[in-house]
Amino acid sequence: MDFFYRTAFWIAPEDGVLKNHEVGRAMLFRRNFQGRGKLVIAVSADTEYRLFCNGIEVAQGPAASDDLMTFYDVVELTDYLKDGDNELVAEVIGFAGAFPDFYRGGAPMGRMTLRDCFILDGTLKRKDGSSEFIGTDSNWQAADCHYIDLMRCPGVPCAGPGEQHNGGHFKDAVFSTAQVIELGFREETVKNANLYYRLRERMIPFLSRKIESFKSFFDVHGIADSALQAMLDGKALWIPPDSKIEFTLDIEHETTARLLLEFRKGKADVKLFYAESFSFGDQHHFEKDRPHDKIAGPMTDQVSSQGGEWVWKSFFYRAFRFVRVLITTYCETCELRLADVEWEAYPYNNQGYFQSSDKELDRLYEMGMRTLELCSHHVFEDCPYYERVQYPADSLIAARIAMINAGDTKLAEQAIIHFRHSIRENGLTAGSYPSRSPVYLPIWSLYYIVLVDEVYQYSGKKELLTDNLWAIRRILDFFLRYRCLEGGIGRLPYWNIADFSKEWVWLGEPPEIDSKPSAYATFFVAECLKRYQKMSEITGASSDATWAGGIYDELLQESRVFYDEKKKLYADNPAGESFSLLTNAAAVLAEITDDAELIKRSLADKTMKKTAYFGKNLVFDAAIKCGDLTSAEAIISEQKKLLVPGRTVMPEGTPNPRSECHVWAALPNYGLYQLYAGFRPLNAGATRIRISPYQHDQIRVKGALTLMKGLVEFDFSQCDCRIKIPAGITVVLDDGKEITGSDVWVTL
Repeated sequence: MDFFYRTAFWIAPEDGVLKNHEVGRAMLFRRNFQGRGKLVIAVSADTEYRLFCNGIEVAQGPAASDDLMTFYDVVELTDYLKDGDNELVAEVIGFAGAFPDFYRGGAPMGRMTLRDCFILDGTLKRKDGSSEFIGTDSNWQAADCHYIDLMRCPGVPCAGPGEQHNGGHFKDAVFSTAQVIELGFREETVKNANLYYRLRERMIPFLSRKIESFKSFFDVHGIADSALQAMLDGKALWIPPDSKIEFTLDIEHETTARLLLEFRKGKADVKLFYAESFSFGDQHHFEKDRPHDKIAGPMTDQVSSQGGEWVWKSFFYRAFRFVRVLITTYCETCELRLADVEWEAYPYNNQGYFQSSDKELDRLYEMGMRTLELCSHHVFEDCPYYERVQYPADSLIAARIAMINAGDTKLAEQAIIHFRHSIRENGLTAGSYPSRSPVYLPIWSLYYIVLVDEVYQYSGKKELLTDNLWAIRRILDFFLRYRCLEGGIGRLPYWNIADFSKEWVWLGEPPEIDSKPSAYATFFVAECLKRYQKMSEITGASSDATWAGGIYDELLQESRVFYDEKKKLYADNPAGESFSLLTNAAAVLAEITDDAELIKRSLADKTMKKTAYFGKNLVFDAAIKCGDLTSAEAIISEQKKLLVPGRTVMPEGTPNPRSECHVWAALPNYGLYQLYAGFRPLNAGATRIRISPYQHDQIRVKGALTLMKGLVEFDFSQCDCRIKIPAGITVVLDDGKEITGSDVWVTL
């Protein structure tokens, strides 16, 4: 349908003047109309909306983006209409008058904004042939939302605010005519507009939702255990007048969901404190029978009921496993129920799977898949509790897992567009995007290049190259401005986080990258030059390919200044005494060396600076590239120390991480396929792949990996190795034998 072509307007409450709010602004928009008919709408908001048709929630969004690409959602409302009066109401949270505060919390870092407003387009087409424009214009009414307030949550500085809900309802709001601000335009039709929104239909599916239930409770005060058990079993909780009760609920795995708090009668105040794990002093764990401190958030919500029957559902999803609940009643008995949540995440179709005779590997795989799920919503998120921000490096790991397990590139392709939009005047992407943070993370910009290349190699979509090569060149040009007379690249500005190695001095930066030539920076730029050279050749940009190949050859020669002949390792700086595992992995990935023993030697060196969990991905990649399966297996096996009682997702790090759910630690969810099945794509689109069973005396595996052409199944669990290949895919074995897919099991 032809939406947003000089039809609907952006609207706002009152006079349309931007209001400054400490954390955010809650608004209401309403339109009444008569009769049934076919009604398909397109809807968006700055910043987030929840849309109701005749009191039923029908949509929530939009997907996060920026002013160059403001997403809208298309929703059919036909089945929600009735004879007589119909009403559309939107609750909108705007963050234009507030700014994220890394120390105090506040507005979410990952939601970009210009001003607080709302837009909807659509025409009701009745059976009698008449029609009525329902889109936002001066026929809409608006009001400040009197029942939702937002509060800072220090301790989750980027994830957004907590909610204070006073029990009101939009039917009680005082509406007035909405202020019309500016016509809404699709991105391809923008010529001149006061608001710089370029509306575009969402690129990804709507998020999946389902009901989950709490499984148990503990730390109970002021109420009988039997009453809480009855509540979990489906009955209401009766709380006497003038009471204060407290309990903690456990859903028994980490989730991302909205609580469903059912009020049935009486007045009460409810405070909710969300946690991924327990703390006891400076220690984290998941066992409710062990000593633990009282859960205090930091993410919290507060809800008040003034009586009557209604259901509160949080406006924003919450990440948690445990929820501590405090309820205060007043002069009358309160009846309520808090047993269910509405889970929400990206709708992956996980056809891939991995099973082995090593049950610890199976548990790691299960934890990693849940981690991907909880770190995928409208964008890839590094972690759902602490930050909820899309970074290039985290997105690369998430994309690898999504592609091989679900055959899904949609979030990855959207992320690539986001990062391309974020290119700054100096040539770097934003450190995270969409984001209101001004931080540059130069090394992270290089991961955008790797992301483009790997998604292209998986999908075969050539437009990924043609659309992004200019941006890749600008990033490379930035780094090449910092070539050093001693050789290599270094003395880089900004925050050059590469991995949160505890053995590096400052916040994840390779040693002395800001003051000396850096082997790690040199090798990573060389790797990206090599990728750019191949991408340019594919698109016919021969001069760019020649340029990239020439610079790569120069860096290859200059890399000698980092090599220590005695240790047969690469130092972090010329003639340096510092040696890092990540630096030597980067040398392998950039093909600076063909030393197949380098990773094994690096892992054995006791002076080597080790990696954190993100860096393990790169060391694993290097071991696989070397054909060093023993080292690759050891790297994955090291993840087994994460298998502590009660943990259900991969953490940011250990011990005592800021976030218990962090996608960069989910290495096994693509690495197991590479290690035990020997999976490698051999061409763009992965229609030719390598499969090489890892002959292991103790571990037997079977599973399936997902490609664009279908599911490749393997069963190496018995003496015979079998594989089932879909039509359109050719498998190449180690001996050069090729097997063409025919959807039947073949013994290798």
